Amino acid sequence: MSKVIVITDSTCDLSKEILQERDIKLLPLKVCFNTTEYRDVLDINPKQLFEKVEQLNVLPKSAAATIDEFINIFEKYLEEDNEIIYMGIGSKLSSSYQNAHIAISSLDDDKANRIHLIDSDNLSTGIGLQLLKIYTKPGAVQTPLTTVCGAIGQDFMKKCHWLLKS
Repeated sequence: MSKVIVITDSTCDLSKEILQERDIKLLPLKVCFNTTEYRDVLDINPKQLFEKVEQLNVLPKSAAATIDEFINIFEKYLEEDNEIIYMGIGSKLSSSYQNAHIAISSLDDDKANRIHLIDSDNLSTGIGLQLLKIYTKPGAVQTPLTTVCGAIGQDFMKKCHWLLKS
């Protein structure tokens, strides 16, 4: 039986415990200091980031998840015959959302039609709170996907893009 896999990015500010308890998959964005790149949350945590700012006396730059990173994470869960909801940093704040669209357009129709993007129009805790609306309790995400998107609320349902290729 297929299930719905929820994927977000590292800007959601949900704890590792909540991500694990709710089985939310995390796609890290990048934090860059000069020529050194770190995967947010995986390679560098907030405490280390602030220490590095202090040490280098420079603010980091950030980088979106790449198209290939989206393809890889989508394919991983699609191979198990799942549907996917991706909600991460808002489209007006990062190119991640656009990269997810491009990644989906490179997949065959069967796979592309099982991925659903929701533009959070948000970042940080705003994304995390929206993701938590999906769940009434751990393990609550089940198909049909419209039920899951409906749990987010009418405002966000309007942002649920059913990606059908013409």
